[in-house]
Amino acid sequence: MSWGAFRVDLLRPLLTSVGHHDADRPAVSDGRRTLTYGELRGTGCLDVERGDRVLIHIGNRVEFVEYLLAALRSAAIAVPVSVRATGRNSRTSPGIPAPP
Repeated sequence: MSWGAFRVDLLRPLLTSVGHHDADRPAVSDGRRTLTYGELRGTGCLDVERGDRVLIHIGNRVEFVEYLLAALRSAAIAVPVSVRATGRNSRTSPGIPAPP
């Protein structure tokens, strides 16, 4: 599958489906916090350039969904990283530059 097909077939429907549900309907919950579809619609963009990689190191929490949607809306590349990855593992992931 080409990147263009991936973007059209998966990412665009993901972003637009948020708008097709009742605003008060629960969208995602992690047992501590629940977000509605209306709240997800209000998720903004990140201050990054198109194509920038955004490392998401959060785990199974609603914040993961918030950051993922914000990265996608910013035309950035979301790079989810396991919370079990520490130090050396996360810095040496392919395509992720090591911090200065």
